[in-house]
Amino acid sequence: MKIDELRIGNIVDYETIPYVIHYLYSSGQVGLIAIKHNWRLETCFISELQPIGLTKDILFDNGFERNDSGMYYYKDDKSIAYRLEGNLLYNNAHIISFKVKYLHQLQNIISDIKNGKEIHTQENG
Repeated sequence: MKIDELRIGNIVDYETIPYVIHYLYSSGQVGLIAIKHNWRLETCFISELQPIGLTKDILFDNGFERNDSGMYYYKDDKSIAYRLEGNLLYNNAHIISFKVKYLHQLQNIISDIKNGKEIHTQENG
């Protein structure tokens, strides 16, 4: 992961525990991150973080529903769909496809599509 692909509120793994990013600091190649899990606040380098891969359970936990054809639709906006092969589709008169493998990527794209409104996650309510 690179610091420029992370945002405050993204969920990432640190020592195999999901943490929410609360602060980002970049100085050259060094990315310092403040992350939180429950009430535990940690500071670490970006190199110590791991992305969380998307699974059907993560999609369900983060506001997606599955239809009969196997597509996962974001319940707050049915124009956003996901296939487990790694494609996020957005249909607003034209279909736009994004390659998405990780939870933080999904959070960022949906936030951009929804004009800054965060994706509903288990962590941020």
